[in-house]
Amino acid sequence: MFAVLAVMTAVQIARDGAEGEVAHLNCSLELAVTFYITITFVVYWTLLSWQNFGMSGDTAAVEFTVSNYIVHGIVPIFAIVDWILFLPHGRVARSAPLKWLAYPIIYAIFIFIRAEVGGVLYGTSRYPYPFIDVDLIGGWVAAVVPVMAAAFYGLGRLYVLADMKIASRLSRSVPEYIRLER
Repeated sequence: MFAVLAVMTAVQIARDGAEGEVAHLNCSLELAVTFYITITFVVYWTLLSWQNFGMSGDTAAVEFTVSNYIVHGIVPIFAIVDWILFLPHGRVARSAPLKWLAYPIIYAIFIFIRAEVGGVLYGTSRYPYPFIDVDLIGGWVAAVVPVMAAAFYGLGRLYVLADMKIASRLSRSVPEYIRLER
């Protein structure tokens, strides 16, 4: 998505100069991508990077590497800053977070199916994450998944609320005569 936006921006600047609205695809889609990368950030730093989940062998701890730091630390921060600075605000429906849950739910279903048909994935585990590893925590997964879905939904709602607040502040900061020209 960011590569497409970079090309769109370059084309727009070549065509119209640096004036006008920043190139964007779809505000809800772009905020959904920011939401997903924020989930990656939160899950990595709260559940994967600092804790040993009692697994053995080479899966005992998530390896701290430069690439892990960039993917799970730097990229999410850049995505959030990109959303705040460059995406038009106030155009995302309040119902969007519910729709955004489709991807994490489909991904969870994929993980469970893959674990059943695919065999060992990491070391001795069939699951990519210990907090949804049925072999490790058993029936607790039935509690973990809905709690995570609810937390993700709450995060999505926070993003939509923040988007509306930013839009409100921006509209108040633009002089009325400029707003009337649009």
